[in-house]
Amino acid sequence: DATWSSGYFLGSLFVKDYNDGYFLTDPQLFSKNHFPAHKKWLLDNQLSEKEFVSSPLIYSEAFKYKLIPNNPNEMNIETKKNDEVLFSFTTLDSLSNNKISLVKYIGTKEIPYKIYNIEETQGITTFRCKFDQKGFYDTHLKINNDIVATYTVKVTK
Repeated sequence: DATWSSGYFLGSLFVKDYNDGYFLTDPQLFSKNHFPAHKKWLLDNQLSEKEFVSSPLIYSEAFKYKLIPNNPNEMNIETKKNDEVLFSFTTLDSLSNNKISLVKYIGTKEIPYKIYNIEETQGITTFRCKFDQKGFYDTHLKINNDIVATYTVKVTK
């Protein structure tokens, strides 16, 4: 969509922010960020409104990298301290030269999580993370310097 690709509104001010990721977007990716008013516009009727609303928050930068989150498939994650959480996403283009990170913010300070076992096989990238502090965190998946998805993580004992 040419309108979405040209920028966005911040109050009454239009901010130019070109993103060609919206042009000819794969329908599976498009449906992660835009749920139609009428289900007939979904190419496959597998995604329910409840699934859409509970899924990770996807940003426009996900379109730039053609990234579709797979796991966790819900925005709100609950895990025990030091339990391993598997993250995975599909990319329609290779990410081999891109930096993948998982971060949280405390104030304006970005704090990276330690991620490991990063693998890319046939367009599916997986990695693992252990959350070592009890609490509730907004956790952001980044490709290079771009936040592409957000999860909330509740870490219990």
